[in-house]
Amino acid sequence: FRGHAEDVLRNKRNLDTPAPAELTPGIPDDLNGLCVDLMQRATEARPSGPEVLARLSGTNVASDVDAVGRPQALPFIGREKQLVQLADALEQMQAGKTVIAEVHGRSGAGKSALVQRFLDDACERTGAIVLSGRCYEQESVPYKGVDSLVDALTRYLLRLNEWDQQCLTPDDITALARIFPVLKRVPAVARAEEKPFADLLELRKRAFAAFRELLRQIGQRQPLILYIDDLQWGDVDSAGLLSHLLESPDAPRLLLLVSYRSEYAERSACLNALAKARRTDDSSQSWQTLPVDPLSPDETRSLARQLLEGTAQDKVDWVVRESRGNVLFVYELARHLKAGLALSAAEGIALDEVLWQRVQRLPAEMRQLLEVVAVAGQPMAYRHIQDAVGQGPLPPRLLKTLRAEHLVRGAGASLNDEVETYHDRIRESVTAHLETATKKRYHNGLADSLESTGTADPETLASHFQHAERLDKAGHYYEVAGDEAVQALAFERAEEFFKLAASFASVESRLARVQEKRIHFYTNLARFKDAYAIGREAVGPFGVHLPPKFVPPLFAIDFLTAKRRLWGRDVAGIIDLPNMTDERMVIAIRLLAAMGKAAYQLRPELCIAVLVKVVNLCLKHGNTPDCAVGYMAFGSIFLGGVLGNHQSGYDFGKLSLTLVDRFGNERQRPEVYFVIGYFGTSWLRPATEAEQLWRVTHDVGLRVGDLFHTGCACCATLLSWWMRGVP
Repeated sequence: FRGHAEDVLRNKRNLDTPAPAELTPGIPDDLNGLCVDLMQRATEARPSGPEVLARLSGTNVASDVDAVGRPQALPFIGREKQLVQLADALEQMQAGKTVIAEVHGRSGAGKSALVQRFLDDACERTGAIVLSGRCYEQESVPYKGVDSLVDALTRYLLRLNEWDQQCLTPDDITALARIFPVLKRVPAVARAEEKPFADLLELRKRAFAAFRELLRQIGQRQPLILYIDDLQWGDVDSAGLLSHLLESPDAPRLLLLVSYRSEYAERSACLNALAKARRTDDSSQSWQTLPVDPLSPDETRSLARQLLEGTAQDKVDWVVRESRGNVLFVYELARHLKAGLALSAAEGIALDEVLWQRVQRLPAEMRQLLEVVAVAGQPMAYRHIQDAVGQGPLPPRLLKTLRAEHLVRGAGASLNDEVETYHDRIRESVTAHLETATKKRYHNGLADSLESTGTADPETLASHFQHAERLDKAGHYYEVAGDEAVQALAFERAEEFFKLAASFASVESRLARVQEKRIHFYTNLARFKDAYAIGREAVGPFGVHLPPKFVPPLFAIDFLTAKRRLWGRDVAGIIDLPNMTDERMVIAIRLLAAMGKAAYQLRPELCIAVLVKVVNLCLKHGNTPDCAVGYMAFGSIFLGGVLGNHQSGYDFGKLSLTLVDRFGNERQRPEVYFVIGYFGTSWLRPATEAEQLWRVTHDVGLRVGDLFHTGCACCATLLSWWMRGVP
């Protein structure tokens, strides 16, 4: 402030200090936010020393920051039996075993506090490396059960020197980095050379093996503990990765510690899939189950006394009776009493209602902030929370107070710091009491704010747009998320995203595009029945009807129709047919062409029955960029290879090659060139001509990702060389 001394003092007392960014443009948001918070007029609204250090370092030290403003640390009572069991599990791991410890109990039982108590002690006593992660119900990232665990693994690797990084890096680390790109931040991983692979299933197998080998190397150096909280929200892909990690023989020496809610044990797909990996007859492994039951009455009374120090005994007894040993319920009832509220106000009501009563007592602006955090459902940058509230910049004291009240947690109050509800039960209680219109408004605000960054995860955007009932945008982002999940080898997740994208597609062309992706997706996973079924469903709206299986009379009708249309026509002249102008028919042919490979794997004649429809449609309406596969199958495979009309097969082969060149369809080129070399030229031309086609198949196939036909071309070339006596 400037001016006379009296004016400066008055302004300091009554006005907020201008933000540094207002005086000097270009200051980073996080630094600007920290300066603004440090210059708050109210001292209690300013960040503490630990919080300042956390925000400057950019590390997540929520446990330190959460302590700011607390009158006392949260006490830990009981659980001696479970701590002994966990200590025993640690000893077994140190002796060379792979140990899996499942900590389960109902929501609010104190699972996380128990595990954290054990981990703190384990680190102090043994110097163990602890890699921790957590799952979120509303999170949709691929491998969400282990995604944050790999984040912790990456931070560990970054703390090592490059020599140690290199020593730990397994051969197929680039495959693992495809699933978890965050690993590319590690210099040794970024420099690793990517190796060729045959198909997506092989690539995922290599990635899983690399994860296992990396953890084995780390576990040989120091005791290694992996901890995943709230695994009931995990996905099947994560369970597959963890199951491979634990496979015998030679599983890594480590302690895998997972916690989950008991009430979801039978409903969680992730937990059910992981349970199949359990081997009771394997002496190299130890599976342990640690139920976290309610506290005993004496333990509950001890906890209540510490929380309500100086309070009358009847109130302590009331907390013991009403909480029934649920740790979170004890905390909430104690807060209820310390707030000066009567016992009758919470008599006989459930934990969710007690939580909601506390939320309702918050000032309106603070309550709205908490509601948006709850609707977000996962850690979210504060700038997006603030945008969704929709009231402009919020006073820093709001977030600070919510943290001090154990309603939210986070590393700081800058716009880039992430914030989430302190306990998942708080999120559930708040969202359960919100009106549908209110939740829709919050989801809409979060979606718009996240989309404006251009960097948000598509699955997160899709979820918020879906709950905001903006289904067209939700479908678009689910399609993008499906594409990314395929690249990340998260096949179960990709399947789910593509299904959602198809269900929300409101435009016929978009639905067809998604269905085509599903056909290729299932084909690449060798799920040929699924690929064919999706194809049948997709072409129906375009007037093309396919039987569920090969029906000879129906094929005969289509075949004779094609022969009639070809009567008296020069095969080479088909190239001069006009380009098809009916966009719906163009889409139908693209879908039929996509089905060819799956149909062939089910039954070769089914493939011909599908693709002869392409020939009939093109002869009637004109050629399309995808028509070459139809002529290839009808002419080279069926007429030439099956019926023995080798000249026709060769002529249709040349036509197909010319059509690929004319339309520049690089995606079809590997398939067409391989099949023409195999069926179209073999009867009439030298073997070297086929080998030249297969060389193109190999080179283009690697470039466009058609590894199936690339492999076929390699095998055919080797066989041809052997038959010709090539050394």
